[in-house]
Amino acid sequence: MSKKNRKTEAEAVDTQEAEALALAEAQADGETTPKAKREKKPTRLTEEAIVAKYPHAQAGTLVFETEGHHKGKQTIVALLDCGHEERVATSDLFQVKRCKECKKPLPRVAKEPKEKAPKAKKAIDPAHYNKPTFVPVSFQPSEEALADLATAVS
Repeated sequence: MSKKNRKTEAEAVDTQEAEALALAEAQADGETTPKAKREKKPTRLTEEAIVAKYPHAQAGTLVFETEGHHKGKQTIVALLDCGHEERVATSDLFQVKRCKECKKPLPRVAKEPKEKAPKAKKAIDPAHYNKPTFVPVSFQPSEEALADLATAVS
């Protein structure tokens, strides 16, 4: 074994001993896990704190819902921008601006069909059909080939 591997094994043993010692101290204090490993539970805001943070929340209306849409959540009545009051979960207070009725999209108005102007046809130059086609010199057939073609056609 190399010295490097011995050093890491020793460090691993030290960390295991430290964790075991912390666990033993925690159990001696009556705790099941050490304080460093314990997760903090989220704390709920008081009604005063909610009303102070969100001015549109109404004081005296905080309720813990046991049934319905907001089951298991704290809800509070909020006076919204549109003038309506609505019961809203406290976790949604930061994003609620209008009630459900006012948020619904307006019905689409049927648009009257626009009269389409007839498309202008492109003017065709009659001289276009009478123009001779340019054939490069290298592709011009010989007189013999033309004669052979004329005899084949007739």
